[in-house]
Amino acid sequence: MHWILVLIAIIVTVIGAASLNQATLGVGLIGIACLIGILARIVQASKEW
Repeated sequence: MHWILVLIAIIVTVIGAASLNQATLGVGLIGIACLIGILARIVQASKEW
């Protein structure tokens, strides 16, 4: 079930990254970095369970 949510998060991230302009690029990159960290934690937790 969590893979569906991960797939949706990746799709939304790609759409959001495509809509970034120069004024919001920094905040967008920070958001993408946070998403990568969250996804890494999800993968780590699923391997331990």
